[in-house]
Amino acid sequence: MRDLLEKTLEEVRKEKASGDIIFQSSKSLKLSAFGKELTEYKVSGSQLLGLRLIKNNKVGLAYTESLDRDSLNYLVKTALQNAEASSENEYEFVSFNEGEVHDEELSHQDEVDVEIKVKKVTSLLEDFKKRDSRVESLPYNGYVENENFNMYLNTHNRFTSRKDQFFQTWAMPLLIDDGKKSTYYDYSIASGYQGLEWDRLMDETLAVAGAMLKSTHLKTSKYHVEFSANCLNSFFQKFSSLFSAKAVVNKMNAWEKLLEKKVMHESLTLVDDSFFKEAFSHYRCDSEGNDHKKVSLVEDGILKTFLHNSSTAKQLGHSNTHHALRGPGSSLGIGRTNFIITGKETHHFDETYVEIIQLDGLFSGANEVTGDFSCGVKGFLHKEGEKIPFADATLSGNFFEMLKNLSVRDLKLQADTGMSLFTPKLIFHDLSIAGQGA
Repeated sequence: MRDLLEKTLEEVRKEKASGDIIFQSSKSLKLSAFGKELTEYKVSGSQLLGLRLIKNNKVGLAYTESLDRDSLNYLVKTALQNAEASSENEYEFVSFNEGEVHDEELSHQDEVDVEIKVKKVTSLLEDFKKRDSRVESLPYNGYVENENFNMYLNTHNRFTSRKDQFFQTWAMPLLIDDGKKSTYYDYSIASGYQGLEWDRLMDETLAVAGAMLKSTHLKTSKYHVEFSANCLNSFFQKFSSLFSAKAVVNKMNAWEKLLEKKVMHESLTLVDDSFFKEAFSHYRCDSEGNDHKKVSLVEDGILKTFLHNSSTAKQLGHSNTHHALRGPGSSLGIGRTNFIITGKETHHFDETYVEIIQLDGLFSGANEVTGDFSCGVKGFLHKEGEKIPFADATLSGNFFEMLKNLSVRDLKLQADTGMSLFTPKLIFHDLSIAGQGA
């Protein structure tokens, strides 16, 4: 395989061009059940190879699923034609790096027979009902395992490879009690089948769904709010353009002119760290073959840099942070790895607050340019030592202001379920929640 791709790059050199190749392959197993009946048993695999060719400051992209010699020759021809038809781009280039990096995150646990996995999924509803007789069904459930292989090669003799895998299961039990219905979704992810937390998944979804059967309505007002790490991660995903230099280049970043200015509370520091020990994934290289490094995005509330690839760094005159992201069929972009938020000190705040554990409609109800958002929420009102469940409420506010108007409740880091965001417990002040009470 590698020899074949290197011969393809040699054809690129013969055209007096530079280029790089990204190859990705994956194989997966997906299971799902309706009660005791297996409704989905899907084994699939895919492979895709993409070439980025640069000649005379023009970029051409092409990709193929076929890896025979004729297809790869046609790939080079197509990329060359696409480059000739494109506009000049003086900022994009193939990074000048050499050497090899072999990256592997694979579980070496004992293999588990697929029959065991099928039995686990088809008995999941029964297992839920054993824990809580109010469980009516599992309208959303499943299991997936995925193994990936990636290679990167360029005309400057850089070669990187990566193998990784993940296993995931999810469930959303439907509980019915005295005519009232409630659901709650959660998942578990691990690097091996044995690491999946089936018991935790059942216990936590049942605990929340059970509590929500007794949910009440919040009084419409302003509240101090604590978000679960999963919910907070959803905010950072929705507003990811704030940290992207490509969004700056495209004039789509609301923080474009805020370098060295306050964007978060002065107690907070935010870093992107691919090698953070507790994170689920650790990537040694970005999609340009450059070694990842830890980057301080926000220090003591002050925005210090954006995430860059080689092109945005050149265009804006900044240092490349090595956060290029590109798939075989896509153009050069930017992506985060693991976000770690830390606080310097804790603060006292009013002990009456709202804990939000679910956001509904955030991605359609938020404006990345203005920071305004509105979405459905449910969670718990903490008041005078009580933890009162609520649902059917609407949260609204401004994400940019929210990041500055907060208190640090506890410095200990908590992670989202996917283990890509780590944050202390934060209380955001004076957010508007519309309930059904006056």
